[in-house]
Amino acid sequence: MGRNNKKTKRAPKRKLVINFDKEARKEYLLGFSKRKKQRRENALEQLKEQAKAERRKALQEQREAFHASRFSKRAEEEEDDENSDSEEEKEAENVVSELSQVSGKAKTVTEEINDEFSRKAFGNSTVKITTTTLGESDDEGSDAETSTSKGW
Repeated sequence: MGRNNKKTKRAPKRKLVINFDKEARKEYLLGFSKRKKQRRENALEQLKEQAKAERRKALQEQREAFHASRFSKRAEEEEDDENSDSEEEKEAENVVSELSQVSGKAKTVTEEINDEFSRKAFGNSTVKITTTTLGESDDEGSDAETSTSKGW
């Protein structure tokens, strides 16, 4: 009952020896921060590209909206100009006819002006001024009524 007192030979314990390259270790440890830094740089670059693409898209949409509104405004203005010209002419004719009915002595003068000031103020067209006066005298002190219309 005892133990077996026989001595058995055991293999001698060997020490584990690790040899490593200091440069390889340094590169491995520093590689974590390098790779992390590279990932951050790539992410920033992608964000910048996305921001540029969004800006380009927004500018393109803005340009398209501007051009669309510009052309629609032009069409409206041209339509309004045509309508206002004809309305102004009708008004002038109505005033002249009313003045003619009131007094047979109504005098109408139409003048077209095409000078530099008028071109700058009203565009590249001719300005038409129609003046209608009542009465025989052209004095400023008289009770003459005056109607002026501008047509381009």
